[in-house]
Amino acid sequence: MEAKPSYKLSAAAESFRPTLMGRDYAISCGHYLAALAAARILDRGGNAIDAGVAAAMALAVLQPDIVSFAGVAPTLIYSAHNREVTSLAGLGHWPRATSLERLRAEGGQAIPEGLLRTVVPAAPATHIEALRRFGTISFAEAAAPAAELATQGFGMYRMLANSLAADVASYARWPSSAAVFLPGGRAPEVGSLFRQQDLGQTISAMIAASERASGGREAKLQAAEDYFYRGPVAQAIHDFHVANDGFMRKEDLAEFRVPVEGTHSIQFGEYEVHAGGAWCQGVLLLQTLASLRHVDLRAMK
Repeated sequence: MEAKPSYKLSAAAESFRPTLMGRDYAISCGHYLAALAAARILDRGGNAIDAGVAAAMALAVLQPDIVSFAGVAPTLIYSAHNREVTSLAGLGHWPRATSLERLRAEGGQAIPEGLLRTVVPAAPATHIEALRRFGTISFAEAAAPAAELATQGFGMYRMLANSLAADVASYARWPSSAAVFLPGGRAPEVGSLFRQQDLGQTISAMIAASERASGGREAKLQAAEDYFYRGPVAQAIHDFHVANDGFMRKEDLAEFRVPVEGTHSIQFGEYEVHAGGAWCQGVLLLQTLASLRHVDLRAMK
């Protein structure tokens, strides 16, 4: 009788998930469809910044409970050419009409929930500035995956489904939010097709504006930015704030520019670690690492 072979999985092979390897690039982000969008950009000859912008815009569609397409986009860019790190301060400022007295009156010790928390949307301008200064592709190429995912939808995955289900009461307070995140009046189920039609139309309209613009790549990037910050999107934001007693006005959006800054950095062992300014959480990482530089971490097990 022939003996059956004995197979024993090593400690490194206990999972059937593959260990990913590659020769040309690596991509790490919060959802595989965003990584796929970035990979397609790289495979077509785009550079790392092109791919990063495409992934970031896609993630704003795929992870809307974490980041908004019109939210914040703190961005660090490393140039291997000159070995410099640049920070795009992707955080909007408060509208000019912001009233501290009203915030205190309505929120007490905290900024009140809802519309009054709105700062100028920074992410679209930040992504376009990254493409302008460091990228090579058009806005249309970078934004196409985000537009497709928003319009055609994607399969609801468990992490997002759990997040939306946990916050049903919060989303239900705002009709415009409930219409998107509680379709049919309930949180989407895992495996269902999740669409964000209005967002898809906005991104597609920005793409169309950029493609209609005469001139070269710079003019087309500017046209996409203008559509959002000085055109129909800015007007819609203005009108919504006026109708709902918010602070934002179209002038706030029209005047917004992305600050381009140097970074803060520290040396931690063999690594040089960079972060943005005090407008983001990055400095906390640097403080933490600085406090650990003289601690023997290996000995602490």
